[in-house]
Amino acid sequence: MDDKAQAKTIIIRGVLTVVCVAGGFVFPLLFLVAAVFAWTIYSELTDPKASAPPVDAWYTRRWTATSDDPEWKTYFLPYCESPAVTAFLEAMITDYKLLPKAGMLVGSGLELNLQVEHKPYRVDFLANKCKRQADPVWRRG
Repeated sequence: MDDKAQAKTIIIRGVLTVVCVAGGFVFPLLFLVAAVFAWTIYSELTDPKASAPPVDAWYTRRWTATSDDPEWKTYFLPYCESPAVTAFLEAMITDYKLLPKAGMLVGSGLELNLQVEHKPYRVDFLANKCKRQADPVWRRG
């Protein structure tokens, strides 16, 4: 629920609470109804989970994915923002035999993290723990 809709429902419940309190002097059971309305307003205003956006299950899969899951690549590929970046990631997964571990891709001599913020920038890939090859591919004739 967006902020405007939430504010509107809180105002409506507040008005109903006041009306029920006023009517409670004539019909005492309305005091209970007013208490219920007041409790819903209080719990919505004090519960941080109620105002927080729902957790995206797709996003959390990246952080919990393991190599046992046959679809683990599908949790990482949507982070690529262009076909070239997707092709690069697939090539890196194949060449370095990368597997998921705690939201990153880890393989033989390479740890690859996706969409890392390095203020004021955001990089598509951040490679850590790189081991240099004795004979790089680009030097082979």
